[in-house]
Amino acid sequence: LRGYLYLCVTSKDAVGMYSKDVDNLWHTFILFTREYCAFSNLTNGLYIHHDPVRESERPATTEGWAKASGEYAQFIRTYEATFNQMIDPIWLLDGVLQAEGEIV
Repeated sequence: LRGYLYLCVTSKDAVGMYSKDVDNLWHTFILFTREYCAFSNLTNGLYIHHDPVRESERPATTEGWAKASGEYAQFIRTYEATFNQMIDPIWLLDGVLQAEGEIV
């Protein structure tokens, strides 16, 4: 989560969330508002807002899924270049599949 939040702060583009486990951890952490605010300010210098993807923003076309796949590939490249290590398996998807409108 800390690495993801770092990427959110340092990236010029929005950084997608590709791990349900990390996202669930973030959701829990946000509930502890004082601790989360202090952590954000200490480690990143600012409060990092959680901005969930709305259903209308999810890919609905082949082109949309291709764009989402490219963004995921860019996330992996950015992660590995930023942290100078292979991406942690928690971020690896079992493929990008469409199941009732969700990336699983």
